[in-house]
Amino acid sequence: MFKNLRRYLCLSSCYPLFSNKQKELTKMPKIFWYDTGLRNRLISDFKPLAKRVDKGNLLENAVFKDLLFIVENKANIKFWRTKHGSEIDFVLEQERLSAWEVKSGEVTTAPSGLCSFLRYYPQTKAYVVNAKIQKKEKIYILFPFM
Repeated sequence: MFKNLRRYLCLSSCYPLFSNKQKELTKMPKIFWYDTGLRNRLISDFKPLAKRVDKGNLLENAVFKDLLFIVENKANIKFWRTKHGSEIDFVLEQERLSAWEVKSGEVTTAPSGLCSFLRYYPQTKAYVVNAKIQKKEKIYILFPFM
């Protein structure tokens, strides 16, 4: 089924970034929908975003689609996850890495996964997409329009 959905441009894959196979996970891509309306139809959920249990997934999917539009094939969009549970939603591979963490909840501090990623890759430009978080050094805050 996934092969057909990819063939008809309904799904896209995001693969992991890794430089240390011992500490970072290297398999299982993340799947994103080009049309979240089709996704909502398949799971029969049309509630407003504020009442959804999957609003984090929907916001992450929206950011992925925006990043695809922004990079226009000039960068690889990947994600990062360690065996210890740290993760970054998106990493753009360009001349300089940029890390993007998407948070839909009531987060007011920098996500621990982002801080962990910056320890592994200190030259990274870091972004958090969230409406509540406070500015932290080296991390840019973007507010979602949803």
